[in-house]
Amino acid sequence: NEMWQEIISGARFYREKAVSNKGKLLIVDHYALKGDELIVVDFKTGDRFGPRHEEYIEQVQGYMYVLSRQYRRPATGYLIYLNEHNVWIEKIDNFM
Repeated sequence: NEMWQEIISGARFYREKAVSNKGKLLIVDHYALKGDELIVVDFKTGDRFGPRHEEYIEQVQGYMYVLSRQYRRPATGYLIYLNEHNVWIEKIDNFM
């Protein structure tokens, strides 16, 4: 996928980071540092139009908020849906 290649090009990825947001423990699946940019990536299986889609967006936005404060840089998030037939990448630009 061309978009995925652009996202990961030159990025240093980290996995499964525990962070706290408003007293709640969160586990960030994947994030990356790329120059001055912070990239948050969350993988989901199933249909991107499922009933929990908005919840997933808020989840990524929470990760973006906490990590951007920790690393003191702007964050961009991506929800990546995988199923047996397709891969969808949705960019999440801003947080709460």
